[in-house]
Amino acid sequence: MWIALWAVAFATLALFAGAARNAAARVKAGLDAWSRSLAEARADQRLWQAAKNDPRVMADLQMALQRASDAELAAPVAPVAKAERAESVDGAAVLRAYHRSYI
Repeated sequence: MWIALWAVAFATLALFAGAARNAAARVKAGLDAWSRSLAEARADQRLWQAAKNDPRVMADLQMALQRASDAELAAPVAPVAKAERAESVDGAAVLRAYHRSYI
């Protein structure tokens, strides 16, 4: 009886090993992202405290923010090319177009 129960338990573990591994990887990735966000928040808090206590750090932060906003405003917008229509052509026309473009 016990041997059958253990055999069923191990078979179940073997059957769901891939799903359990994927779930564990997702949980680990989620915890890593959460931990990273907490570390970034703590670093931001420390930087803000340093900026409040030191006018040089505050000036650096203000300049960085100003540069970032200037870069957003000055970023050129790439023109969108008009899409060409695909047409069915015979092989000779395609060969002539290829020959003209690349040779």
